[in-house]
Amino acid sequence: MQYLEENKKRIIFSFIFSLAPLLLSFFIFSFYFDPSYFQPYYSDEVHYWNEIRNFYHAGFRSGYTVINEQKSLVPFFTFGPHGPFFPMIGAFMMLLWGEHYTLPLFFNALFSFLSLFTFNFIVLKNNFLKMFIFSFFLLSFWPFYNFMFSLMQESLNYSISILISVAIFYLREKRKIPFWIFSFVSTMLRASWGVICFALLFLKDKKVILIFLFSLLWMKFILPPYSRITPFNKLIAFILGPSFASWNDFFFIFLNNIKKYFFLYKGSEIIPFFFRIELLIVFFYALLFDKKNFFRRESLMILSLSLGMLLFLYEVGGWRDLRFLAPSLVLSLALLIAGGKKNAFFLFIVAAQFLSAFYFLPFSHQIKKNNFLKESDHLLEIRKKIVFDPLKERWCNTLLINTPDEELMGEIMKNVPSGIGVSVLHLIDNVEVSLPFKSGYLFLNSWSIGELHKRGYYPRLKKIESFASGVFYENRDSSCFRKK
Repeated sequence: MQYLEENKKRIIFSFIFSLAPLLLSFFIFSFYFDPSYFQPYYSDEVHYWNEIRNFYHAGFRSGYTVINEQKSLVPFFTFGPHGPFFPMIGAFMMLLWGEHYTLPLFFNALFSFLSLFTFNFIVLKNNFLKMFIFSFFLLSFWPFYNFMFSLMQESLNYSISILISVAIFYLREKRKIPFWIFSFVSTMLRASWGVICFALLFLKDKKVILIFLFSLLWMKFILPPYSRITPFNKLIAFILGPSFASWNDFFFIFLNNIKKYFFLYKGSEIIPFFFRIELLIVFFYALLFDKKNFFRRESLMILSLSLGMLLFLYEVGGWRDLRFLAPSLVLSLALLIAGGKKNAFFLFIVAAQFLSAFYFLPFSHQIKKNNFLKESDHLLEIRKKIVFDPLKERWCNTLLINTPDEELMGEIMKNVPSGIGVSVLHLIDNVEVSLPFKSGYLFLNSWSIGELHKRGYYPRLKKIESFASGVFYENRDSSCFRKK
C-alpha cells in the first residue's frame, strides 16, 4: 500500500496515457463502423481464424494450414508459415472471450494496453510529456490504428516491440533479467525478432547469439515454406552452392529492393512508401543529431538490421513494409523518446503523422468495409459433408482449396467444421506442387483442374457439393478414403 501511495501519480498518468490511444482509436472507428459486427475477411485474417479455432477445438490433431501441402519437418506442426504462437495465444484468448469474430479486437486492445502501461510506468516513469508524445505517436501511427481492428499479427508485434524496449531499459540499467527467454518467445511468434534482438549483442548477453541462430534455423527448417521463390531462399542457395546463376538471382533481387524502396507508388502504395521514408528520417536523426541519446546505439542497430533484412532477405513493397518495418520503427522511437532530452523532433513526427491521417484514414475505412459485410450462409451445408475425425491422420482433416476469389476463400475458412485445416493451392509458374495431393478434401474450379491436366495429373475425385465458383470433392488419390 505504501508503494502504491508513493507512486499514485505515476500510476494514474501511466494508466491514462496507456488507455488514451485505445479509447480514441475506438472512438474514431465507431464513427464509421460498429465494432461489434467485425469479422475476419482478408486472406491472412481468415487463415488465422481457421488456425485459432482449430487449435482451440482440436489442438495438434487438426488438419494442416499450409501452402501447396508443404508442411513443416515437425510432424505435429500443423500451422502455416507464420508459426504456432499466434494461433495458440488466440486460442487462449478464446477461452476468455468466446468463439466470436470480435475476439481480435479484445486481445489487440488488451496487449496494447498492458505493453503501453508497462513502458510508461517502468521506462518513462514521471516524465508525463514523454508519455503524451509516445501515446499520440501511436494514435497517429496509421498501422497501429489500422491493425487494431483486424485479425492480424501486427498489433501484437507492436506490443512486443514496446516490451522489448522495456527489456532493453532493464539491461542498460544493469539489472539481471532473462532477456534471452523473452527473445526466444518473440522469435517463436515472428522469426525476424530473433534477428532484431541480435542488435543487443553488445549488451553482453551472449545467449542472444543462440537466439539469432535459432531464428535462422526456425525460418528455414521449422516453419512451413510460403514459397520457394524468396530472397532468403536465394541467399541460402548462394551460400550452399555458390555459382554465377545463384549470385545473379540474389543480386538482382537486392538491387530491385533498393530501387523499390525509394520509388513512389500510386494509390495504396503511398502508405508503405511514407513509412519507409519516415524510418530513414528517424535513422539519420539518431545518427547525426541525437548523439547524446541514452539509447542511440540500440536504436541505430535495430534500424540498421531491419533495413538490412528487408533489402537482403525480404521484398520491398506493399503490406510487407508495414508488417516488417513498422514494429522496428515503434521499438526505435520508443527508445529514442525515452533516452532523449529534446522532444522537438518527436513532436514533428507526431504532427506529420496527424497530417498524413487525412489521406490514410479514408483509405483505411475503405478497405475495412469488407470486415463488416453480412456473412453469407450458402456454405453452411458443407459442415455436414466435410467431417473432422480426430482419429484420422492430419491430411484427412485438411481441405486444399484453389480459388482467386478472396471473399469465397474467407467464407470457406470460416464455415468448415472446427478441426478442418484449410490449405491453399497456388497453381502458378515456378512454384513446386507435389502430386498426387495428400489432402482428404479439395475445392477446385474448372481452371485449376485444367492446370492440373496440363501437368499430366488427372486426380480421382468424388463430388461432394457444387457451387458456381467451384466444387468440393473427396480426394480419392489420398489415403483417407482407401478401403482397408
